[in-house]
Amino acid sequence: CASQVAPLESLTGRKFDRIRVGGGGSQSELFCQGLANSSGLEVRTGPAEVTVLGNLGLQFVAQEQLTLLSLTDVLKNSSQSRTYRD
Repeated sequence: CASQVAPLESLTGRKFDRIRVGGGGSQSELFCQGLANSSGLEVRTGPAEVTVLGNLGLQFVAQEQLTLLSLTDVLKNSSQSRTYRD
């Protein structure tokens, strides 16, 4: 993962200051800290069930019960996040 930051920055023309990790990998302190150490970037974790929450949330967006912006807020507030630094 960390080795792909520079190529991705080059491809997009953007400079990244953090990596977000969701799903099962977000539960591994060893993985998240290792990613922060090897990339030099801040690593923030998201929910372990991010796929289910995202799919469910997009159904609400499709039914116009949520906007994408409010879905982002709901997902951020639905679980605890941890931050790892080099």
